Amino acid sequence: MNSEIVKKLNEVIASISSPMTQINKGRKVAEIKRRLNEIVCSPTVVLVCGEFKRGKSTFVNALIGRSICPTDTEICTSVVSVIRYGENPKAIRFYGDFSNLKSQEINIDDIERYTVGNAANIDNTVSIEITLPLEELKKGLVIIDTPGLGGLDPRHAALTNYFLPQADMAIFMTDVNEPLTSTELAFYRDKVLRFAKKSLIVLNKSDLKEASAVEDIRKDTISKVQSECQFAPDVISVSSAECIMEEEGLGNFPQLRGNVDKLVSGFKDELIIGLRDDLSEELDLAILPLQMQLNQIESPKICDLESLAKEKTEIELQIQDLSNPQSPFRITVNDKISEEREKIILHLNTECVKFSTDGFNELLNDSHATSEGGGMWLGKQIKSKINELSSEITLQLNKSFERISQLDDFAGLLNFKAKKYIGQVVVKEVNLQVPVHKRVLSSTPGWGVAMMGLCVLGTGGLGVIASVLAGSYVAYRNASDVGTTTQQNELRRTYQAQIETEKQNLRTYVESRFSEFQREWFKALGERANEYKDCLKQTIGELTEMKKQINISVNKKNMLENQIRPLKLAKENLCKI
Repeated sequence: MNSEIVKKLNEVIASISSPMTQINKGRKVAEIKRRLNEIVCSPTVVLVCGEFKRGKSTFVNALIGRSICPTDTEICTSVVSVIRYGENPKAIRFYGDFSNLKSQEINIDDIERYTVGNAANIDNTVSIEITLPLEELKKGLVIIDTPGLGGLDPRHAALTNYFLPQADMAIFMTDVNEPLTSTELAFYRDKVLRFAKKSLIVLNKSDLKEASAVEDIRKDTISKVQSECQFAPDVISVSSAECIMEEEGLGNFPQLRGNVDKLVSGFKDELIIGLRDDLSEELDLAILPLQMQLNQIESPKICDLESLAKEKTEIELQIQDLSNPQSPFRITVNDKISEEREKIILHLNTECVKFSTDGFNELLNDSHATSEGGGMWLGKQIKSKINELSSEITLQLNKSFERISQLDDFAGLLNFKAKKYIGQVVVKEVNLQVPVHKRVLSSTPGWGVAMMGLCVLGTGGLGVIASVLAGSYVAYRNASDVGTTTQQNELRRTYQAQIETEKQNLRTYVESRFSEFQREWFKALGERANEYKDCLKQTIGELTEMKKQINISVNKKNMLENQIRPLKLAKENLCKI
């Protein structure tokens, strides 16, 4: 973050605070100052992600200069680690279901116990928040270490997708031995670029190849991303050996840290420049009516008043245009909202159909479903799938709202975020015992086969044995098939209705969020239009009054010049930032 820009912007804000307050604009300036302080003081969240066994945890340890994240070479990290600055080392784990997470403070030396292994091994831990008194973090950095993608545990991908939208910047780890696979490229394109505001690709383990080969792989990675995503990413190669040395305090990452600092600084600078532009617009709104008044004092003419009245009428017509459902602006926005809604609904319907058919049948055919405790197992799997789908839909909703809010007519007025949907699947045990009468009936064809065998083979010793064995086999197979089918039908009866309900709830959730969004943008545009209208009404009233009080025009002129002077000077200073 450019501290010089912040300093100059604060100086401009201080210089206009009093003049803007005098013309009833102090609240706007105070709000911009509050937003500037929030940007300066709030941390920048950097999320490290990538497929499993890419050295993410080792990299994070090197980045912060302390070995805090477990780096077992055999077992992958299974939870999200959020590392931020704190005066005292502390660790808090969050565990349980996403819909009802619980927290527990743990010994910082026990972090590995709750981060490495499957869900059972780590006591169903979802994430761990770690505070450390480190200089790298004190700069305002929050590091998120995520589980590896592409493994057997779908929970890892769900956790990464859940935390990714919270990141201001994403560092995507790849391996020099497997340079940017197609699945990695797809995740970078579809997830990282969509939800992270800035990104950096790190090519890890570069010490395992010659420098020339590493450079070729780095260039090839840039080429792949550029071909797929139409932009050239920042790609840096890092030696895993250097990572370990950095953890021990022996190595250093000047280029890497420089790039991270550059991206973090660039992200905050963009926000600050946006505030500068907002302040410039507020100054324009303040200067315009004052300048109009000043011009009228210098040469009061009725035609000028008529011109102002005409301009006021034009703005009123513009406000009416904003309120008219058939206006080009309203049609454009409504068409964009409808387009985004249809895309999300179509995706939701497609995913729901896939899960209701192939996905549900696949779970039913899994041996766990018909084993002891199969009902609970199946319910948890369904609940996990629903929550994963709802997280994806929420992410898509927020990206849709962001795209709509970037339309020119919005002028950055709206920043709407959809609240997360939590599935309500009730997990319960299901009686999978097959009734006796069904077992008996299912064995009937077997005894028929035995009787036919006796008729064909005779009642001799071998004939009887062969007939009984054949009949028993058929009876066993029928009983087994009937048992499995009965159990699956009972599971289907238990959970099919809940799945249908969740599908409908998700559709209702999408429609409700779009309705909320529409109400918010109507409100935001109405407020801005009313500001312009109020300014012009005030200006016309004051200019009309001037004609009656011409004897005090000189004093009025001096007063207006004194009000405009610091505002124009501030405007000039803003243009230099």
